[in-house]
Amino acid sequence: MEIYCSTGVFLGRINQGNERLLMEDGHRIACDGFELMLFPMWYERLPSLIRNLQSTGLRFPVLHADKRIGDLISSADDDGFAVCLDIWKRNLETACAIGAKKVVTHIWGVPDSDLYLSRLYTRVFQLRDLACAYRLDMLAENCCCVYGSPLMHMRELLDQEPGMGFTIDTRPAQFHRELAAICATPALWQGAVRHLHISDFHGSLRDWNALYPIPAPGCGDVNYPAFFSHLKQTGYQGTLSLESPCMHPDRLDWETINSYLDFIRKGLQSHKICKFSDEF
Repeated sequence: MEIYCSTGVFLGRINQGNERLLMEDGHRIACDGFELMLFPMWYERLPSLIRNLQSTGLRFPVLHADKRIGDLISSADDDGFAVCLDIWKRNLETACAIGAKKVVTHIWGVPDSDLYLSRLYTRVFQLRDLACAYRLDMLAENCCCVYGSPLMHMRELLDQEPGMGFTIDTRPAQFHRELAAICATPALWQGAVRHLHISDFHGSLRDWNALYPIPAPGCGDVNYPAFFSHLKQTGYQGTLSLESPCMHPDRLDWETINSYLDFIRKGLQSHKICKFSDEF
């Protein structure tokens, strides 16, 4: 299994998405490649940014699409969704330019979340069709939602489109207390789940106030021994990205990030068989 590091681990508002941190010290991070988080602040200089990234020799097998796409899918009127499609095409073009094959996508967001399901599902399939035209694998993420649960929507999307792909993020799975249920849904693990995000959560069920700060992996409530055991038992063949943040204004703390990656590797290499407890 290839293990990546999301650039969202160390790039964000605190350092204005300063890609120089990645370009100068990215090679110090012990991963198989990076999941590039695409920020709207980069759009005006995207061609030069792409050239700079290409010059590093680093791998970018995954693009995390602009998070605003989820907002627009769930809440925009028809004109607003046309804007969404334009943004989506720009994201797909960027994915192709950096050599990514997978595109992680939020499929709901603020303010309406998963309220208008029929419209939301239709729009998700429109985005998926466009991604297929670019020969890219769109992977819908199980982000926190308001009215239903991510697992409920993943099941419905998979029923409607058996080729649908997903990214499972352990943090929202813990927020909704459905990581065990996700793991106990065989249809997801027969090729639908093709990417994972490793992050943690410490708080009660659907506790929106506990979403931040995000704990380091293994320092929250996610039952990682059981989850890693599940991956081994099912023979998971997809990819994985670290997503727990370690962010500073002016430096890339690669030592701490590597310790997070070591936690993941050791968990995946463990031979213990662990199960989810009743609390899940």
